[in-house]
Amino acid sequence: MKLNDLKRPEMIKAALAVLLILFAGIYLAVHLGSLFGRPTSNAVAFYQVFRPAGVNPYRPISAANPANPSSKFATVTYKFADAQGAVDVVNYPSDPTRALAVKLQRAGKPGVPAWVQQVKAVSDPAGQALMFAQLRGPWLMRRWLLDAHVSKSQMNVLALDQHDFQTSIAMLNQSQQQGLVDPGLLGRVQKALKTFLKTKGHVSKAGPRKDAAVRVMTLARRYAALIQARRTRALSKYVAKVMDQLSDQEKSALAARIAPIMRRFN
Repeated sequence: MKLNDLKRPEMIKAALAVLLILFAGIYLAVHLGSLFGRPTSNAVAFYQVFRPAGVNPYRPISAANPANPSSKFATVTYKFADAQGAVDVVNYPSDPTRALAVKLQRAGKPGVPAWVQQVKAVSDPAGQALMFAQLRGPWLMRRWLLDAHVSKSQMNVLALDQHDFQTSIAMLNQSQQQGLVDPGLLGRVQKALKTFLKTKGHVSKAGPRKDAAVRVMTLARRYAALIQARRTRALSKYVAKVMDQLSDQEKSALAARIAPIMRRFN
């Protein structure tokens, strides 16, 4: 049958069939890797950023606030990135008391905040509400507890629990800055970074320099995960203390606050 012999309805159906086949082909081309388990990209990127600090380190550098070359707030950041996300290893060259810091930015879906998985890990809705509120800040925790009609005597006890939690986080931050969380692992990160900086070649191509970069990222992520686990453990302990102080009615009120928020990320 020739194309000219087709009637109008049959031509429309044929055109729709061609469009469907075309869209299906485009979808397979785009999603073929995820459908059949293609490995993620193994590309690695690196660049270095020096951030000076002014005479007043809490204000931007300007003519009235010139850079202070020996400021202990000046940083050199070694930025790595691969398919898993970005890794920043931050050095404070003028502050011998300050250890390397590691900051992560995981690859993920745009618009999904980092707190979502941490809150979803809590099974109880009231616990989710408390976890979310504390991650946003003590002010929101207090507001939601008051909205749940928690009594003044309860709030006094919870204020002490909040103080203990903040103290534990402050101690963890201090240990992190001094390199005392896991000195052995942090030392391996520092050694791997020195090896990378001395290794010649292109980080974007297979070879010793790329291998050295992967080594830095692997150890840095392990170190950052260790610190995050300790933060989460302290936060979970605090949330459990708050839960013990609440009645079933107060827990229901808190659960009602978090429910519409979590539905947005279901």
